[in-house]
Amino acid sequence: MTIKEHPMSIRRTVFFGMCAAFVLAAVAAAAGRGVSFASPDAAIPELFEPAAAADGAPVGAPDAVRARPVALNRDLLADGAAGAQIRLNLFDDVAVTVRRDRVEPNAGGGFTWYGSLADRPAGEVIFATAGDATVGNVYLGSGELYQVRHTAAGVAVVQEIDQSRFPEEAPPIEIGPAELAAAAEGRVRGDRADAPQGLDAEDCNRIDVMVVYDAAARTAAGGADAMLAEIYLGVAETNQAYANSAVNQRVGLVHVAEVAVAVGTSATGALGNIKADAGVQALRDTYGADLVSYWVGSLPGACGIAYKMNTVSSAFAAFGYSVVDRTCATGYYSFGHEMGHNMGLGHDWYVDAGTTPYTYAHGHVSVPGKWRTIMAYNSLCQAQTPAVNCTRLPYFSNPGVSIGGVSTGVAAGTSTACTTGNLNNPACDADDHLTLNNTACTVAAFRATSPGRNDVWMKDTWLDTGKEPDPATAGQAMWMSPYIWVRTADDPGLVHQHEHQNPESAWTNHVFVKLHNGGAGAASGRLHLYYAQASSGLAWPANWTEFADIPVTVNGDSSTVATAPWKTTAAQTGHFCLLARWVSTADPMAAAETADVNQNTRANNNIAWRNVNIVNLVSPDQLAQSVQMIVRNIERESAEVGLVFTLPTVGQGLPFVRGGRVTVRLGERLMRAWEAGGRKGFGVEPIGDGELMVYSPRGARLEGLEMGPGEEDVVDVRFEASPEQVGTTRQAFAFEIAQTVNGMPAPVGGVAYQIEVAPPASELGQVSGVVFHDRDGDGVRDEEREPGLAEREVVFTDARGRSRAVRSDAFGLYAIALAPDAYTVTQSLPDGWTQTTPATAAISLDVGAGQAVWDVDFGSVEKAAGPAVTPGGRLVNLSTRGMVGTGDAVLIGGFVVRDRPATVVVRAIGPSLAAHGVSGALANPTLDIYSGQTVIAANDDWASDAAADRLRALGLAPASGRESATVLTLAPGAYTAIVRGARATTGIGLVEVFVVDTPAADAGPAGAPAAPADQGGVATKPRPAAAPGR
Repeated sequence: MTIKEHPMSIRRTVFFGMCAAFVLAAVAAAAGRGVSFASPDAAIPELFEPAAAADGAPVGAPDAVRARPVALNRDLLADGAAGAQIRLNLFDDVAVTVRRDRVEPNAGGGFTWYGSLADRPAGEVIFATAGDATVGNVYLGSGELYQVRHTAAGVAVVQEIDQSRFPEEAPPIEIGPAELAAAAEGRVRGDRADAPQGLDAEDCNRIDVMVVYDAAARTAAGGADAMLAEIYLGVAETNQAYANSAVNQRVGLVHVAEVAVAVGTSATGALGNIKADAGVQALRDTYGADLVSYWVGSLPGACGIAYKMNTVSSAFAAFGYSVVDRTCATGYYSFGHEMGHNMGLGHDWYVDAGTTPYTYAHGHVSVPGKWRTIMAYNSLCQAQTPAVNCTRLPYFSNPGVSIGGVSTGVAAGTSTACTTGNLNNPACDADDHLTLNNTACTVAAFRATSPGRNDVWMKDTWLDTGKEPDPATAGQAMWMSPYIWVRTADDPGLVHQHEHQNPESAWTNHVFVKLHNGGAGAASGRLHLYYAQASSGLAWPANWTEFADIPVTVNGDSSTVATAPWKTTAAQTGHFCLLARWVSTADPMAAAETADVNQNTRANNNIAWRNVNIVNLVSPDQLAQSVQMIVRNIERESAEVGLVFTLPTVGQGLPFVRGGRVTVRLGERLMRAWEAGGRKGFGVEPIGDGELMVYSPRGARLEGLEMGPGEEDVVDVRFEASPEQVGTTRQAFAFEIAQTVNGMPAPVGGVAYQIEVAPPASELGQVSGVVFHDRDGDGVRDEEREPGLAEREVVFTDARGRSRAVRSDAFGLYAIALAPDAYTVTQSLPDGWTQTTPATAAISLDVGAGQAVWDVDFGSVEKAAGPAVTPGGRLVNLSTRGMVGTGDAVLIGGFVVRDRPATVVVRAIGPSLAAHGVSGALANPTLDIYSGQTVIAANDDWASDAAADRLRALGLAPASGRESATVLTLAPGAYTAIVRGARATTGIGLVEVFVVDTPAADAGPAGAPAAPADQGGVATKPRPAAAPGR
């Protein structure tokens, strides 16, 4: 095999991860709405001019309805500030005005251009360039798709595309257990299961992709530059679709090469050939590509094909390959579609009734809307009478995202009763966004990525590779580093790594910073930490206050997390910016620091900056909250400041403006400056009393705010959630504000807001308990001698890893309202204290809508009070989660009833876990309770149990009829609850034990269960009782 390395010959080439989330939703914005802002006098320039076809170049692809050759004025794309407008005169009867949103450099040269349509808020436009080639896709938001493809320098063809002319992708090749097991043992060629974990192995938000192509694809594209430009376009479209769908991950392009791998006579053969090719495998390992996509000039009978991950496992790394026909790769989204199979996604239910790896790993089709998501076929629409063509849109299914008021997915747990070929299927589970978020960490670790650095560095974004400056982050904001985060309680086990909380005033918060060392030897230095009030303009060092100076040593080729306490005062209120600087004589700054923090951070990999703040809104009485930020001119002379209110560019959350209301109140100085400057901008509407409403779901901007050197003023931002944004679980949204200077498109700073909207209190569960001083260390509270402990923090972490904390009152009591979910509960212990109850570090419990959970208690004792005592502990809502397999691989929970009889409820939970984001939940759990070797109770489906009515009365009836439960009164002694899968089914299960007559019983856990909830392992460890069996 021969391989031609593309001129994009840098060691690590990662393409952008900042994707503005464009949504196809019904929006309030309409042409002409709001205040009339200043506009240029000159006519809007047109991008295309008529031209003759390039010699030998075909005019129009086979899937084109019509086409015309054009001369393309690329300077219009490259020049001008963000917000500049151009006219896309696609055909004589089709011309649209496009506003430039941003331009991002491509790592291998050229740029990618993003725009929005002035009069079609649902559309999106992306152009990508490489060398002298420019390609693009123009989606008008109502089903029409146009493509711009390179034919010669300065010449292109504009073509209108009919998606129905594309063939469908071939069914994926599903990997069986034997093949996966062989791969896990390293017997399958190409597997590198023993590859070391790279420094970015935990960076689940980035999937590294290598694209290879054949000579036929290059020729059809119009040359190597045109081929590379189309690949850039495919990466940009895929990331755009992730952003549209609230998917956390992004794909990064690590390498491109031309290869001579035979396609053969079938799509299946082409896939096998690319997987087996030793040269491609070597490139994949060299560049650390998690996935490989092969673009070919002609794929027999299909737009693409891939291996599908039915079992989420690192062993699938050997099968991380796909093949796409170049003509389908972009515009029809086959590039992202086939990688979706590698990530566990299936097709829509009409053609695919599979339920692995998750029941909800399906695409979605709206026949009335005549659209479908990326993983869906056109088959259901074509089967209608009369037949309908459904446009494939740049979305992955997500029940929380709507198009024209119609959801793009179906919530997990709704139904799995759909069958293939059935026109009368019910609404069945379809949530690809949840699937992708579940599998991202597994896929991101398929290959370890060589950092390519030999110094200490911190990531500015997930796509950061450590270069100074880094081409991979050239278009990204520098103030949202995931490598700085705050916790309101210490986290010595790093359970909440990268999970940021707002710092609390008058409290000891904890700041965490991750550092990488790409060198072979250990590196020592000092980590300096600073804070500033939230501001879009911060000067270094004048606006920063240092609060920590930590000595740190980072071992060679490894990572470490440094932490420091941050004792805020009552005067330090509001939101904050944080800055981390690694200082070492052996590793100096690559560029001298100036007053420009943004430039300092971009040019130096030993500076990281975070300005991300959380806004919590709770229905129905707390659906609005105001925050304040500072706008400051950091220049040494007067400057025109601009404020850009943008869609989320990185991280989690849908754009808040899509359904919520954002209003901005400028301070007096800023308002005077805006009015004096001609009230320039777009996307905002004055609503009286000095307030402006941000109405554009694509973002908005204020320009021409003249400010003197060092001048500053405040901006109040108010977030109001709409009823449509309130679900049955906590919903995440995002909003960002960036500051520009003198019309330059690159921002100098900004603030990102993560807005979390919680459901109404009536849909929340209540958890309460006491934190007490367990003076005798026995794990049982004696209320007369063992007082409650005030101001102790109890932390609740949901299935998505998001945490909420509550502090105990003067009597040690606490109570918290939580959205329905599965939670891990821990207490934050002060120095010198040891936990006595529960026996395990954490309690796992499920909280249902309207459910009250009592007696989630924590005891602790000062270490100086005496030797550690093994607690007896009362049995309070004991919960153990783990994997249920076949044979002896069962889930076991052991417990002890002490001193006197107790009445308990024992439950085996499975199907309802899926609704809480737990993947691979056990479909039909059975429950057996043993005393020694004797089965004393058994249940399969709780409603059939004699105690069903009492379970309902107690409020402990499981959510699913396939789950098991019973009520027992037990004499003192040791007991074992065992969960199996009915008919040898497997999956994640939960065993729970509740005391229901606490005044008369004193029960305690028998020690750590065999499969602790935080490990999810099978019960093959020593059992808490003699090994009972059937």
